[in-house]
Amino acid sequence: MTEKIKKTEAFLREKLKESPYFQEHPEAGAYRLEHTFRVARIGMSIARAEGMDPEALAMACLLHDVSYCRWSAASTQEDWLTTAGNPPGSPGPFWRAWACPRM
Repeated sequence: MTEKIKKTEAFLREKLKESPYFQEHPEAGAYRLEHTFRVARIGMSIARAEGMDPEALAMACLLHDVSYCRWSAASTQEDWLTTAGNPPGSPGPFWRAWACPRM
């Protein structure tokens, strides 16, 4: 595992830990974390098979659901539907610092 992937995992774990929703629903947080790790493993396999950068794809996969960390017990269906367009405490600065400085 590369340093960038380790940092991305740490970022994900931090966001899950900070999430009011996942604090109240730890089983949902555990599921989300395991799901994300499965997606990252599959993404790396696809990247290798297609001649892509496995590290970059693994990082993208690890961050693909991070916006769910914005949920709270008071979140509505509308909040859920718009979460994808409003990244959490935004991984953008994280991504630029560790993965894609030109973004």
